[in-house]
Amino acid sequence: MFMETHRFEYSIQSMANVLGVSRSGFYQFLKRRKNELENIILNLSSSFGKRG
Repeated sequence: MFMETHRFEYSIQSMANVLGVSRSGFYQFLKRRKNELENIILNLSSSFGKRG
């Protein structure tokens, strides 16, 4: 995602204004993605644990 990639170059607020999205939506996206990645890791960990 563009905003995530460039968040250290430009302010989140500036990018949100230019792209027509909300700052809160960006942070909700990051949180959702983090939760999804954590679930994937947990599922993989439990799958490997069952094999051994």
